[in-house]
Amino acid sequence: MMPSPTHTSRRNEPRRGSLLVAFGAVLLCLCLPILQAKLPPLADFSNHLARAHIAQHIATDPSLQQAYIFEWRPLTNTLFDLLMAVLIPLFGDIYTAARVSLLIYMATLLGGAMALHRVLWQRWSYGPLVAAIFAYNGAFAAGFFSFCLGSALGLWAAAGWFALQQQQTIIRGLYAMGAALMLYLAHLFAFGFFGLIAAGAEAQKIWRAHRAGDGGEAGVASGVLSLSLLALGAIPCLALHLATPHVPSTGADVPVPLLGPLDNLVWPIHVPWINPPLPFSIIGCLLLAYMVAKHPKGLHPNATLAVGVLALMGLLCPEVIWDTSFVSPRFLILCCVLISACWSGNIPRTSAALRHPIVWATVGIFSVSIVTNTLHWRRYEPIANEAIEMARMLPSEARVEHLWNDRSRFGSWVWMHSRDPEPALRVDPTQQILPPNIHIGSLATIEANAFVPLLFTHPSKQLLRASSAFQSLDRTQGLPVYFVTIENDLQPNGSVFDHPSLAPYTHVLVSFATRLSDEQKRRLEADALAKGRWFWLLENPNP
Repeated sequence: MMPSPTHTSRRNEPRRGSLLVAFGAVLLCLCLPILQAKLPPLADFSNHLARAHIAQHIATDPSLQQAYIFEWRPLTNTLFDLLMAVLIPLFGDIYTAARVSLLIYMATLLGGAMALHRVLWQRWSYGPLVAAIFAYNGAFAAGFFSFCLGSALGLWAAAGWFALQQQQTIIRGLYAMGAALMLYLAHLFAFGFFGLIAAGAEAQKIWRAHRAGDGGEAGVASGVLSLSLLALGAIPCLALHLATPHVPSTGADVPVPLLGPLDNLVWPIHVPWINPPLPFSIIGCLLLAYMVAKHPKGLHPNATLAVGVLALMGLLCPEVIWDTSFVSPRFLILCCVLISACWSGNIPRTSAALRHPIVWATVGIFSVSIVTNTLHWRRYEPIANEAIEMARMLPSEARVEHLWNDRSRFGSWVWMHSRDPEPALRVDPTQQILPPNIHIGSLATIEANAFVPLLFTHPSKQLLRASSAFQSLDRTQGLPVYFVTIENDLQPNGSVFDHPSLAPYTHVLVSFATRLSDEQKRRLEADALAKGRWFWLLENPNP
């Protein structure tokens, strides 16, 4: 049950104009990094773009038809695919559409936090703006776009559910079914996030009504009815999910966290120039803990169960479930975002807000996050441009593999702990590690309609697969060939294309070139089609 607005809460409500200015300023800051780079430095994002490119052009391009099979199906985790199917024709350029999709995510997240807070507390507040410090999180840096935007939509769906509390049962039932189906198609986490918030609130309503004793029967009945509507709304999604065959992942193992569950605290806030960012991210989490401890009743009672479950799952859930990696950290991200949206945030006026310690702590964290991400994205731009230019050199019907010259399997995930740190990884000692993205080879498909092993599919989606002609080159996960794993198998004066893993390909993209030794350069020189600062493009002499 939502609290009724009191005279005090209305009196303490900030002026609409001041709140609108604050919202706009925060949203503008969130958008600044996105405007800096044509290709975002997000680990999996180039993979998603390549899949969207195939979906858009496979019907008319013979090269793509020869290499791939794409089939639209009602599957979960497809929000990015659905969104780009609209944005690419609208803007005509895939990179512009990509940046627009990221801007949509930022606006949806911040707006969803504000909307949920408004519905729960029946007043506006500056409090939900705290959610902005969690917008650039580890999942976003990893390129898990459907998870990020889907979770933001989950906040809006929960706000809609609470806003319809007094509506007719049929309207609420249809809403539950529609919201569940939309969020299921977006991402399975989004579906669960909405269900946890809504069902948790109804369960707490039942508990409070039960404890009230006499006179609480109506509240219990209302809560049971609401839970039933949510359950009925979820049935079509569950049936669809069970009817969809799922292929277990056979790809790369996720590295074991150095600090166990504590490592998951890296994920809520992503700060590129602090490596590892664990201390900084802990500050953000402690800020939320302080907010809740300072005002024990500040967290809305309808959200306490959901927050507790998310925090517990973030600490105890396995790192990998089924074919999804990095599961437990995502729960912590959702926990932080939900606290931000559901905290009372009772900072009444702009003048009072400017004197509040929580405001200054939040502004400090937010400023560091925005500044470091903006500079990081800007410095990634020349890397992305070089990769795009080399991809445009490829002929039609090229077959391209990515040769990764790094001893650390996850070297491109610059926000993670480095297992094999080397000074050569850094542009200079004061700058963030800026290696080319480990999945950047998928640009060959975007720019030249070339075949790349399925770096940009996902086992649970099954929207995209290699054609029968290229089935032998297929793989289920997007890790490249590691130079260190094939060097010992090469002849002293032989070509890298002599190795069985590279022989079927017409071209190989080598990254990152800054770490090539003199011996490696000598070996690659004869096959080099183009040499840049970050990449070398090799051509098979005997394709």
